[in-house]
Amino acid sequence: MGFHGGGYWHRLSHMMEGEEYERKTPDAVLFRRVWRYLSSYRRQLVVLAATILGVTLTGMFQPYIFQVMIDRYLNPPPQTTLSLTDRYNGVLGLALIFLALAVLDWLANYKQTYLLTWLGQKVEYDIREDMMKHLQKLSLRFFTDRETGDTVSRITNDVESLAEFFRTLLPTVISSLISIIGYTVIMFIWNVKLTFITLGTLLLFIVPISLFSRRARKVFMRTRRGIAGVTTRLEESVSGIRVIQSFAREGQTQREFGQANVEDLQANVQATRLFASFGTGTQIIVAIATCIVLWFSVTEAMVGSVSVGIIFGFTLYLTRFFQPIMAITMFYNTYQSAMASMERIVELLDTPIEIQEMPEEERVELPPLKGEVEYRNVIFEYENGVPVLKNVNLKVEPNQTIAIVGPTGAGKSSLMNLLLRFYDSQEGGIYIDGVDIRRASLASLRRQMGIVLQDTFLFPTTVMENIRYGKPDATEEEVIESAKIVGAHDFIQNLPEGYNTMIREGSTNISVGQRQLISFARALLVNPRILILDEATSSVDPYTELIIQEGLNQLLKNRTTFVIAHRLSTVRKADKIIVLNHGEIVEEGTHEELMSKNGLYRKLYEMQFRDVKALEQT
Repeated sequence: MGFHGGGYWHRLSHMMEGEEYERKTPDAVLFRRVWRYLSSYRRQLVVLAATILGVTLTGMFQPYIFQVMIDRYLNPPPQTTLSLTDRYNGVLGLALIFLALAVLDWLANYKQTYLLTWLGQKVEYDIREDMMKHLQKLSLRFFTDRETGDTVSRITNDVESLAEFFRTLLPTVISSLISIIGYTVIMFIWNVKLTFITLGTLLLFIVPISLFSRRARKVFMRTRRGIAGVTTRLEESVSGIRVIQSFAREGQTQREFGQANVEDLQANVQATRLFASFGTGTQIIVAIATCIVLWFSVTEAMVGSVSVGIIFGFTLYLTRFFQPIMAITMFYNTYQSAMASMERIVELLDTPIEIQEMPEEERVELPPLKGEVEYRNVIFEYENGVPVLKNVNLKVEPNQTIAIVGPTGAGKSSLMNLLLRFYDSQEGGIYIDGVDIRRASLASLRRQMGIVLQDTFLFPTTVMENIRYGKPDATEEEVIESAKIVGAHDFIQNLPEGYNTMIREGSTNISVGQRQLISFARALLVNPRILILDEATSSVDPYTELIIQEGLNQLLKNRTTFVIAHRLSTVRKADKIIVLNHGEIVEEGTHEELMSKNGLYRKLYEMQFRDVKALEQT
């Protein structure tokens, strides 16, 4: 991934300020997608709901116990006939009940906490599995059009935000709803007038909740995109550290990262400010509502309409009555953040799979290939109206070595990307052994093809496992034999731990040429029927190229091979050379035939020869 510079930050700033931060998917649609993951664990959800109910009910009955204790035993009516011993035993009995409820509350809380954590982790795992599975099916177009950091942020930060939502959803919603209903019923039983006054105070919450919900959607989407911007800049800075340091751009990179960090900070500060102002405002409203209800409660007590125990219990219930309401409104913070994350997750999961396989009943499992390849009237474009390949027709016989040359941007790599079905052509078709590759299963197609790129990628594992990557069941002897054939064995033996040497991230502990030799061994080990070398030796110095030439000759034997090369001296022995220019095949033939034509190939060849000769004379 390259550096986007000022253009990237202009777009990012515009997105921060503009309408692009408005969420587009309705909450109900997103919530149905969330429920698909939760519904996979119905049994655990039932147990969790039971524990939440237990926690809620044990807490709900505690004020009632105090009311009974005060009105029946501590401050009984004058006409009561209970003796002092009966009252003492009654208080003791209620105290034991209170203790039993406390124990039940602890057990239910323990189980609830465990299940919530377990459920959150499982859902987090399931979503990430689905996202990774979907990513593996997306075409190269998706990865070239998207910032890597943004994709990583969706799988990490957004999924974590959604998991936190799962962990708070059920206890908040179920417990709060049960509490509100239960408290309301008990308060109605105690005093209808005071209960209606309490419910009337809920009207005070309408305005702040309305204002909060209107702004929350936009604010919390901005926070999700803010952390995605930080992740993107961080990923680019780490991946491009060599380029950054070689051009002394550390200061500029730090400033660009700082700008992303500031955007993220501002987004979160704005969300925190909104959250804090809403929380503080609702607390003030709760205090006002409590004062109103207490005023009327004391008035009722003065005229003897309610007992002291009911006033005490009512006051406790009043405080607890507003707690679930506060919890639900404050939960809206987590909810909006989670929905913003879910929208980004759903956007990735719903990204169309461009390279589709045929239905199973129409799909062809390719047998061992002979290696005949034919392009028929292929037209391909990355962007509509901008053709990269124009009416390409090419037939390659089994075991032929075909060199593809041409100026930069002529369409050489695109030709191979279509053969591997990284992309599909808009018109025409590609046939292997007479079978349209769009009818073949991707596994049976790519399993019989090998590719070595100019900038090959090695995984941060051992040399042995990197060579074995395409054939996990290969024996050590087979791996070593492949390395010997391509000339990699000697240098591997000289590594600190030989074939068990760990390749560092970015392959920083081996040279570019050594990395390329390992990739040759990896390609040879799978014994592909069709081999693609895309500028495979351009990163290797001429001396190393001479060393591995015999290995390359072994690699090319008995297989159909496509060699893309700018260094024309490497393609002279090809059975056929294809010259591409502006997406069209302008020449084809052997080296000698093309040199005799005085065409583009001869011009390219002589240009390189003059450059080499001039370099030798300096």
